[in-house]
Amino acid sequence: FSAASLNQTVVGTGTFTNNGLLTATAVGGVTINSTNVAINNNIVASFAGAAVSVTGITTLAGDVTTNEGNVTFASATTLSGAARTITTGAGAGNILFSSTLTGTVAGAQALDLTAGTGNITFTGIVGTVALGAVTINAATNVTMLAAFTAASLNQAVAGTGTFQNNGVLTATTGGVTINSLNVVIDNTIQASFAGQAVLVTGTTDLGGDVTTNEGNVTFASATTLSGAARTIT
Repeated sequence: FSAASLNQTVVGTGTFTNNGLLTATAVGGVTINSTNVAINNNIVASFAGAAVSVTGITTLAGDVTTNEGNVTFASATTLSGAARTITTGAGAGNILFSSTLTGTVAGAQALDLTAGTGNITFTGIVGTVALGAVTINAATNVTMLAAFTAASLNQAVAGTGTFQNNGVLTATTGGVTINSLNVVIDNTIQASFAGQAVLVTGTTDLGGDVTTNEGNVTFASATTLSGAARTIT
């Protein structure tokens, strides 16, 4: 399905489903608004700055790509199938999960996120069913406002703003690599699998504890303890 734009202006009472590639070529982008949403193939908004907005309980079994446009999932979202990729390109364009985000099978659905100079925000609990390996390829700010559970977390490219976790950040089978200009750890970080490490690079405010299961813990940059007593083990 290819059109200049797609705008579901009135909330659908059933399910919006795309089984084929959905492409929007002009400024209007893609707006999906339905009680339930089944994204079974990729969505592309190719026009510069055009956004993709999805409202409705969502199963995400396709990738989402914009050209510096925002990507928003406004409702509870479940990853399904193989690894998922969401990218806004090298420039502006935020990625926002306004509700919960979870996997289908624990550790099976990896997630690659690229927001360029935009921000990545997780508002609700992530990983009630643990996500697979989560890779952040580019972003200015990365914010986790609630608990976040995945097989691993790797901020592969240094963020130019602030990484912040307000909820417990758990890696179940791999490690945690945070790499940002500034890091605000406001809750516990734990790498529970044997030998897996936690590595934090960036000027750090440590307001949470860090726990591994015989894995290394490294703070590579200037670090300030805040709040109550801190534990690293």
